[in-house]
Amino acid sequence: MLLFCGESISRTRSLLSVGKPGRMPRLVFIREFVSILEWIRDHRKRRMKYLYLLLFLLISFRSGYSASRPDIDTVSVMGLTTGLDGKLVRAHVQSKLDTLLWDDNSGIGIVKFSGDYLNLKGEFRIAYSQGLVSQVSFVAPTKSLEDSKTKFESLSQQLISMYGPADVASSGNGQSSDAAVMETRWEGMKQSISVKAVVGANYVTVALSKFGM
Repeated sequence: MLLFCGESISRTRSLLSVGKPGRMPRLVFIREFVSILEWIRDHRKRRMKYLYLLLFLLISFRSGYSASRPDIDTVSVMGLTTGLDGKLVRAHVQSKLDTLLWDDNSGIGIVKFSGDYLNLKGEFRIAYSQGLVSQVSFVAPTKSLEDSKTKFESLSQQLISMYGPADVASSGNGQSSDAAVMETRWEGMKQSISVKAVVGANYVTVALSKFGM
């Protein structure tokens, strides 16, 4: 590239000297000028080839990453997504819905129903904000700390196989508190999905949560 630049500078100096007596005939000036234009054209072509190659590699990398991990903002739990109109929930749930909390004025509430998720039995809970689904969670009961760890690891591995490597992974090691938290979480721009277990609590939770609600 330095060679090309030196060649261009040399030719440019020759062109600039054309006004001095005896330096360069008009025909030679035209040939040199055309030569510089051709060099610039060829140099731009080479540079564009490199840019196209870089763009192709970036697109290929992004496509490969997207193929291995779906858009977290589009995932659902049992067909339920955050932001879904609460009136449409019944179409996705076959079990009986029990209301834990509801406020008609604010559209805030929580309902639950029993079911299975990723080969575990438990309870689904749907939280509403302003009449829209703000969180879908699945709570699987556990019998002991070891049972909690086993189910936490099982759920985490199954979600990793579905969504790829997690954005956050914490085993709770190094924490002296009895309330140490084990968590595996995937984050999108609008929502996240996570597996969480709190040491001392007899359950493991999978939660699909919308940001800002």
